[in-house]
Amino acid sequence: MRLLSFFVCAALLGACSEREFSVSNSIPDAARDATITGRACDPRTSQWLEGALVYTHLFDEQGTIYDTLIATTDEKGRWTLEVAGGRTYTVYVQAGNDVIQQLEVEVDGGADLTLEEGSCFEGIQARIAIVTGDWDDLAAIFPEVGVSDWTIVNGQSGSLELLDFLTDPAALVEYDAVFLDGGLQEYGVFYGDADDPNVLAVQETLRSYARGGGILFASDWSYDVAERLWPDRMDFLGDDTVADDAQKGEPGLIPADVLDVQMAKIAGVAQVDIQYDLPVWPVIESVADDVMVHMIGHAKYRTGFDVQSLEDSPLLVSFEEGSGRVVFSTYRIAVNDDPTLRAALRVLLDDIL
Repeated sequence: MRLLSFFVCAALLGACSEREFSVSNSIPDAARDATITGRACDPRTSQWLEGALVYTHLFDEQGTIYDTLIATTDEKGRWTLEVAGGRTYTVYVQAGNDVIQQLEVEVDGGADLTLEEGSCFEGIQARIAIVTGDWDDLAAIFPEVGVSDWTIVNGQSGSLELLDFLTDPAALVEYDAVFLDGGLQEYGVFYGDADDPNVLAVQETLRSYARGGGILFASDWSYDVAERLWPDRMDFLGDDTVADDAQKGEPGLIPADVLDVQMAKIAGVAQVDIQYDLPVWPVIESVADDVMVHMIGHAKYRTGFDVQSLEDSPLLVSFEEGSGRVVFSTYRIAVNDDPTLRAALRVLLDDIL
């Protein structure tokens, strides 16, 4: 708190030391009829900042500090100061000895003021479509990683909108990237009868979209999309011609090694914990030489009553297709909304968009 002490001593225009300073909390509780709530972001890592010091000084008519109100950010970077309304406050956010944010806040009496938090990352300017599914929710996490605008396409059961979208090259090229939530409608769209014209049209349109520079990002149970369209790039567990046959992964927490150097640098760790919360998930056995493996982990999977293990199973991968890119995550993105995996996702988005 050396910097906090400095502000107090400077305002008092007198010599003092950290040892001599104490907070009196002299505003009566009854007078604290308002709150200021905000969120702190670490500018070095672009992650929400836990344990930061948030404070504001109170001055008397002579300009002397007579009180300092203090809060600490939680694990999501959020903080709340209880204040007296009808005043203007200068709020400081301090990490270590550095003030990383200074805010001028005017508070009405009896008001609970929540400051606009935005994203911890700079905004991503891209045209994005999200095809919705039952088992992931990419739209829920996008604001956390700097994505503020996207178009929703209904990808759930019985959706004619999905077929219309995926068989229209002109509609697809309007977007820089198409994200596929896990649990979307697959049969009759991405696979089905060998001569199903809808399936053949979707597969050709998506391959052309990627070859022409589009980004296709699939997660978790939507793995059949990547497997059917690019069977030579990833070898999934089980029979690649049988839908959902790779979905044998055991639920639980998997410590994943981050092989992507930039991801590890921004996330600040070489290993992250990935939560697999559904009863099963798709296991990748191996990938082609031109596929980039961003994360690997020790995968356990069940065949009948037997539980087996696969060392160094790829958990997050991507590969180039023409001038575009295909990305597949074996885990649900929205469920794994913690600072390290959020930072890793942002690195990947910066790379592909």
